[in-house]
Amino acid sequence: MEFYHTHFDKLLSTNMHSVDLIAKSNPIDGTVISTYNQTDGNGQIGRKWYSDVDKNITTSIILYPDFLSIDKVFYLNIVLSLAIRRALEKLSSHEFFIKWPNDLYYKDTKIAGLLIQQSIMGKSIKSTVLGYGVNINQESFPASIPNPISLYNIIGEFSDLDQVQSILLTEVKDYYTKLKQGSYLELKTEYLSYMYKRGELCEFQGDRGKFEAEILGIGPSGKLALNKMGEIFHYELNQLKYIIS
Repeated sequence: MEFYHTHFDKLLSTNMHSVDLIAKSNPIDGTVISTYNQTDGNGQIGRKWYSDVDKNITTSIILYPDFLSIDKVFYLNIVLSLAIRRALEKLSSHEFFIKWPNDLYYKDTKIAGLLIQQSIMGKSIKSTVLGYGVNINQESFPASIPNPISLYNIIGEFSDLDQVQSILLTEVKDYYTKLKQGSYLELKTEYLSYMYKRGELCEFQGDRGKFEAEILGIGPSGKLALNKMGEIFHYELNQLKYIIS
């Protein structure tokens, strides 16, 4: 497939713009919307995505994955997570991990976030917007952000944003092609191998308070699989949060 890239000097949100574009027109499959000046970006559950002007990458990709059944919709998350992880590894020669379900981590710090929005009709995915924000040249962050980091903080030098974007899009295209080819087992196996704290006992906050559980991986629909005192539980994103010391 091909990507058709439009870069804007300034946008409120690349995802908002993409969703609006889908609603008002018929953007071509593979339309890419990006800016280095996103003024009102959002993450999961209404969280804000902070980014200084011309420091980081914020991008959304419009796709029509009609080949993908609803029960495999989490593979879009897998594809985007793996693509960003591999791009960052190539750019830095450091190891990065995927913190379920929407973050990329270096050690215990967050370098990137995903926001994937679907439009579903019946039993098929009508359209999807793969949104991502990656901290590249940000030198410092507001104290209100819990544990951020940038590529600059890791490697000690600034990166060319256009070059980084090109690498990111190449990786997304590569992994998305694997998805279209039906390489589900290969993709899930790679995802699990880079899953943040998989096999470790971690602390979580649930609706009934804090608890400890071992991260096992993900279930068939992408829910987080935990071993809690010998019993396996599956959780959606809004049912718990990690407690990172």
